[in-house]
Parts: sequence; structure tokens; C-alpha cells
Amino acid sequence: MNRWTYDCSHTGPGTLAGRYLRNFWQPVHRIEDLKPGQAKPLRIMSEDYTIYRGQSGKCHVVAPACAHRGVQLSIGWVEGDDIRCRYHGWKYNSAGQCIEQPAERERQFCDKVRIAHYPTVEYHGLVFAYLGEGAPPNFPIFPELEGDGVVETIMYQRNCNLSNMLDNQLDEAHFAFTHRKTLDRIAEIPVITVKRTQYGVASYSERSGLMPRITEFMMPNILRLKIMLYLSEIIPGDGVAWRVPIDDTRQYSFGVNIFAVPKERRQQVIDEQRRLASLPVPPWLDLAEDVLAGQTTIEEVEANLPEHNMLHNVHFEDHVVQQAQGVIADRDNEVLASSDIPVRAIRDLWNETLAVFARDGTVRNAISPPPTIATTGEEKLEMAG
Repeated sequence: MNRWTYDCSHTGPGTLAGRYLRNFWQPVHRIEDLKPGQAKPLRIMSEDYTIYRGQSGKCHVVAPACAHRGVQLSIGWVEGDDIRCRYHGWKYNSAGQCIEQPAERERQFCDKVRIAHYPTVEYHGLVFAYLGEGAPPNFPIFPELEGDGVVETIMYQRNCNLSNMLDNQLDEAHFAFTHRKTLDRIAEIPVITVKRTQYGVASYSERSGLMPRITEFMMPNILRLKIMLYLSEIIPGDGVAWRVPIDDTRQYSFGVNIFAVPKERRQQVIDEQRRLASLPVPPWLDLAEDVLAGQTTIEEVEANLPEHNMLHNVHFEDHVVQQAQGVIADRDNEVLASSDIPVRAIRDLWNETLAVFARDGTVRNAISPPPTIATTGEEKLEMAG
């Protein structure tokens, strides 16, 4: 029986996995997608919030609705670093404290009204929020992202369960099939081994003529790997990605990549990145639905697209196969094989971690990470003879 005893299929308020995930800082938005003075509704782990960016440029996360009559706060106005309800003008500061009730001319009672607010940290272009109870842990700084280089921040949506995405984190065998054209540089089926680390699970994939490709899954939802920037030349870099549930059927993927580029080349690389970012983004979620409905194929979609960032193809291909498992996969009827060792390792880690958390509330792995151990697997070995 392959079903996870303590799985992460359900992460809403009050669920075991949801309570566990809320003990960690989670990325919730990309800063560049939120203008100063703008507010948006936000849904994370089946719970609603308001995110807004003050006129100062700082981002804040508060409750979804005004305490007065329950109106959605994101339709209101951002004033300085405060937010005002559009219905009757009640105004809240970034700590959730009501500070104005304009219609209560004779007797305002602002001091008695407070809405929930959540600590935030801005890191490499992402807004992280702590959505749990009590004081947040120290914010984890990733050493590999602190170097001098060109940084890019990524955010996209995938319409499947978190467990589908976590299964794919260290699944190196799928490259040879799901990405056999897009990532043909590492299309050979590898020999895969895994080992536990202090922070999660590391996967070692060996392909002929290449250095071992090492990727690391860190609890609860983090992937660390080497990544390549495909511009006019191929530039290696370090990447960290987080998979964050919107609800049980949709996920956000957030990523920060940093590329070591000589100073004299940096502006050229930045300009190339900006050009790629300015290209239209195909409607990947709709196109994936068309593929799954049998109306087209992945090959037909990719052959008929206008110029775009080719990295999106990888995301598209992953989206199709992960959703094709079922938005929430039926794991009771799986037939796992030897190449699924990394999948088993991540599931076992989640089982053990949540079992401890269920028993006594201990939150494992809530610590700052060490330097990255990942290599690209694309460096050529010196071959004898």
C-alpha cells in the first residue's frame, strides 16, 4: 500500500500538514508584481489574506476583510503604509490596528478594533510571510544566493496538488521523457542514489561523461539545485525554489536564481534577461488543459508558439504530466519501481516529520541551510585515454 500515512495533500487551516507548513516562512508574492500603493487578495493554503505594498515600497499581509462589515480590504485604498476599507473608510495600519473610523463622528473606538496581520520579510524580490502562530523563527538565509551576480526571481502557478509537485522534486528519471527535447543535454536515463541530509534528502544522478548531478530537497517544500541560464551563451547558477499551496488543487512555485557573471558582462546579461521577460507569456494553464483534453499535443503546442522564454517549456511539460496524474493523485494504485527511490525518500521524510509533529508538536528542519551541495551534472569529466 503506497498511500502516505501523514500526507501533504491537504494543507488548509487545522490540517496536520497545514499546521506544520505554517511554522515556516513561505514566499507568497513577487515584489515586482505588486506596485507601491496596490493591494491584492491573496490565497495561501486554502486561507484568504490581503497583501498590499505601501507607498514606502514595503509589503504587508493582513486579514482579508474589514472588521466592520466584512468587506474585502483589497478593493480599498493604500494610504502610506496603511489600508482603508472602501465601504465606510475604516483604516488599518500594517500591524492590523484600526486607526480611523470616519463615520463614527462622535465616538470612535479604534483602539478596540484590530485585524490579523502577519510578519513579512522581503528577500531577493520575493515577499515571505509567516502565517503560523506565535513568534516566527529566524528567517533562513541561503548562502548560495548571497554571492555577487545577476539575480532573477520566478513565480508561476501549477494546477495540481502539492504532493504531485514534491514527488517531482528529485525525480531525475523523468527528464529523459518529459523533457527529452527541451533538456536534451541531460536526457540520458541516470543511475540514481539518494541519501538523507540534516535538512532533507539529496539525490545523486550519474550520467556517462558528466559530473554527478546533485539536487537537494529540504523540508518542508524547498528545492536547491544548480540551474542554467540559456541566453546567447549558457551561464551556470544556483537556484532555490519553494512550492507553496494556494489550496489543495493549485500551487505557486517561487524561485530565486543567481548567476555568476563577470562585471564587464553583467549589463549585457541583464539586458538579455529583460528582453526575454518582455516577451509574451503563452497561456500555459489553458494550453495544458487542451493537451489533457486530447485537443492537441505538447509537441504541437511548442512548435506553434511565437518567440518566448524557453524555460517556460520546461514548466509547461512538467505541468501537463503532473496534472495528468490527477489533480490529487491516486497513490493507492501506484506501482513504484527502483527509479522511484527519491520519491520514496521524500515521502518517508514527510511521514516521519509529520508523525513527530502530530505526537508532540516538534517542528523539525526549521533551521538555516548550509552552503549548497548541488552540481549541474553538465560539467564534462576528464575521460581516460
